[in-house]
Amino acid sequence: MLFNILSLVLLSITTARCQTFDGKTFLHYTSPATQFTETLPIGNGRLGLGMYGTPAEQLILNEDSTWNSNFVNRVNPNAKGSWQRVRSEIVDNKWFEAGNDGLRNMVPEDDEPGRYQNAGFLNVDMGQEQSGMSNYVRWLDTINGITGTNYTYSGAQISRIAIASYPDGVMAMRIASDQPFSANVSFSRAANIYNSTATTDGGKNVLLTYSGSNSQPGGLDFAMQGRVVVDQGSVSAKSSNLTVTNVKTLDIFMDIETTYRQSDYKGQTDTVLDAAVSKGWNTIFSNAVQDHSKIASAVTMDLGTTSNTSLAQSPTDQRLTAFKSAENDDNELMTLVYNFGRHLMISSSRQGTKSLPANLVGLWLDELTAAWGGRFTVNINLEMNYWAVGAGNMAADTQISLFDLMDVARPRGDQMAKDMYGIESGIVFHHNLDLWGDAAPVDNGTRYTLWPMSAPWLSTHIMEHVRFTNDLDFLKNRGLPFLLDTSAFYDSFLFEYDGNMVTGPSLSPENGFNIPANGDKPGYQNEGMDIAPAMDNQLLWQMYADIDEAYQRLGDPNNTNATHARDMQSKLRPNFLGSYGQILEWREEYVDTTPGITHISPLWGLHPGKQFSPLINDTLAEGARKLLDNRMANGGGANGWSRTWVASCYARLFDGVAAWANSQETLKTFLLSNLWNSDSGPGSPFQIDGNFGYLSTIQEMLLQSHTGIIHLLPALPANVSTSGGSFKGLLARQGFSVDMSWDQNASLKQATITSNLGNELSLRLTNGTNIKVNGNDYTAPLQTTKGQTYTVTLA
Repeated sequence: MLFNILSLVLLSITTARCQTFDGKTFLHYTSPATQFTETLPIGNGRLGLGMYGTPAEQLILNEDSTWNSNFVNRVNPNAKGSWQRVRSEIVDNKWFEAGNDGLRNMVPEDDEPGRYQNAGFLNVDMGQEQSGMSNYVRWLDTINGITGTNYTYSGAQISRIAIASYPDGVMAMRIASDQPFSANVSFSRAANIYNSTATTDGGKNVLLTYSGSNSQPGGLDFAMQGRVVVDQGSVSAKSSNLTVTNVKTLDIFMDIETTYRQSDYKGQTDTVLDAAVSKGWNTIFSNAVQDHSKIASAVTMDLGTTSNTSLAQSPTDQRLTAFKSAENDDNELMTLVYNFGRHLMISSSRQGTKSLPANLVGLWLDELTAAWGGRFTVNINLEMNYWAVGAGNMAADTQISLFDLMDVARPRGDQMAKDMYGIESGIVFHHNLDLWGDAAPVDNGTRYTLWPMSAPWLSTHIMEHVRFTNDLDFLKNRGLPFLLDTSAFYDSFLFEYDGNMVTGPSLSPENGFNIPANGDKPGYQNEGMDIAPAMDNQLLWQMYADIDEAYQRLGDPNNTNATHARDMQSKLRPNFLGSYGQILEWREEYVDTTPGITHISPLWGLHPGKQFSPLINDTLAEGARKLLDNRMANGGGANGWSRTWVASCYARLFDGVAAWANSQETLKTFLLSNLWNSDSGPGSPFQIDGNFGYLSTIQEMLLQSHTGIIHLLPALPANVSTSGGSFKGLLARQGFSVDMSWDQNASLKQATITSNLGNELSLRLTNGTNIKVNGNDYTAPLQTTKGQTYTVTLA
């Protein structure tokens, strides 16, 4: 295996120099990055780096727990005595008064939790100038999780390869040349460096930098250590720099440890790097590639061949420019974006000690301040990050970090329920979390701050995880206790209104309405607080359904908690339709201040929920379509993450034309040159949720199973590829693995479905097309045998 992995490196280098790449799995460029959003990112979940590929190399270094502060307990002391008054004001149609009252008396004086920060940079200066570089190529391999640069300089063939090994907990870079070279190596950071040294004592070539969240130690501190290994020549230390002289191979192993996880954080870097240096580059490289590729290759995707072969082989930035400038059939670029999204998930979210999920920037940041704090925004963004991992056959490897954060936040949410609402049982989160699980309200606006519903949304990931993994130990010991703690809060928070149990004060993230004529300030725009927003009702409906399902799966369907969940679900406010047949967003039909708002919160029941599926309720499905169409007609989908949510909703409505068009729009409007998603297009901040939302959309077009039926090709339009397409390895809920191929008309060639658990198999093709299973007409659900494969063809 080691020989094969090393052969891969040589093949990659040779491929790079010949400048031929697999257009579906490689990003590649012919010049160095000039800004952060052109760098090529890799990671091992906890540690990440971005490579510029400049003559004087600079690697952006990140560790997921380098934040700007320790935990701060943020509660407005007036909140406990105010929230029910605010609710009453809303019930009495005093929206303006309620908004001011809530912001004044329920929002903490310190309305910002912690912020994610860059850890620093590795600088390697070989004394080269860009004008002397030739045969240059910079690349990223999405399947093996490695990135590199290859070029010629003064006749020397030079390669740089960077890796991030999850098994070994390190990052590393190798610079190799067929002629001797020298280089200066150092760490740097923009602020708060407590001490930075370089030594060659005891035969160890060490770079060590201490830094942290504050100007002085005592906050969230960390150590950043590098070890330099050379094949020949010499290494010397001066101040905080190491100088290597007359070497052909330079290996740099790196680790960053923080006080978030390690009391002896410096000692931990010693332990990790002693082990890495002992193993050596070849072993670390092999471990990194085997680990990443195992997950990445669990699914293979082919959305069709790009008919213009030269376009498919062009540098990635040129392909993206061509895609944006005109309609074209570069389906291999769409496949590449899919594979890149999988690479980003594997790189930014892995299980570990107090592991953290992918934040707003995943893992990668070059500054001390990120847009929106680089936090865990939980009124859409964090949840979107994980929509695709179940069907994408990555949940067991990547989603546990989400549950780790939920567990960290759980006691904070319990205390928040007590301190802010006076509710003694249960947990409440608002619309942001930081790494400490700070669950208090954030910012100060009526359209987003006082939304007490993110715990139910996060809790929906528990049963989704179980539906794809069948991990009943997780359900019993971690998932169900979280669900019960979440539901306990709403036993006290919900109140009766018009014969139903509803929430309030709450809001519909992040939308606002004009106060109606019967209100306290008619015509006032962008009010947000109300009672019984549609999304709240949908989230609670799913939460109670999940508790009931959990007990069913654990063999205890008559448990009193399950009975209570069913009872509470029956009392919830139903979904209503408005004047043009649309799903109603609030308790009444108000005038939207922004009809094209990017949030489509009242369509949660369509995606990621299931209440509005056309296979379950045609009326609600049509209501969802009308609201979605209206949002888009008024400029909706104006953020990268929003556009992918829109596309997934159209896929759930079986509208393949709209789903595909909006997926293409993601590439045309929102992707940056390194294929990162942006908030609203080039020039706006990098935001990773759209990359992960795109994964979900592609999978939803090809395979759905949320209604209990395995629906093949539910939303793929015809003629999007002259070669058809295929995938292998996607998962369907309830224990099935699916491989499938289709022709240019989006007509099924063949699907093979493997039963992993022996459950009943219900099938549907496209709009109900007749099919055969193992050569027999399919007329009713089949009882499967565990381990058996079932072949589906057209009848």
